[in-house]
Amino acid sequence: KLRAAGFVVLGRTNMPELAVSVTTEPVAYGATANPWDVTRSAGGSSGGSGAAVAAGMVPIAHASDSGGSIRIPAAHCGLVGLKPTRGRISLGPKRGEAGVGNTVKGCVRRTVRDTAAMLDVLAGPKPGDPHVPPPPARPFREEVGARQTALRVGLLDHPANPEVAGDPECAAGVQAAGAL
Repeated sequence: KLRAAGFVVLGRTNMPELAVSVTTEPVAYGATANPWDVTRSAGGSSGGSGAAVAAGMVPIAHASDSGGSIRIPAAHCGLVGLKPTRGRISLGPKRGEAGVGNTVKGCVRRTVRDTAAMLDVLAGPKPGDPHVPPPPARPFREEVGARQTALRVGLLDHPANPEVAGDPECAAGVQAAGAL
């Protein structure tokens, strides 16, 4: 889908062995530093992608996410990271589902507008997909800056498990964030 949309693939970036770390420090190629502060991590497992975009090498880079591998490098490098809904970007026709349904494909990039445009390029089902979310009412890029109706946001200010004691300071933080 990327090549069909006119993207040029430049190469591969660094990632940890088996993509199972929140830092990108593989033995084979060494640590990937954060381009904003080379004494800090670029995050992982898509840390190489995050560092490449943050450094301005590329405007957008492929990433995947099971437990934070899009979101962590985005947070470390000052980028936008979206973990799409399961099935929004197909893993088919060969994979169907990965990581017990928790793994998704996506990208790291600099702006929400780029994020939405990339989702428009990559979204859509393929044969073999076990999960197919409903298509959007209009392209995602048209949602950026569009007038919004009032939002309803659910807050959970206590542990979901009633046998676990909550922390009043944490509950107050959730309530403050919700009020904001």
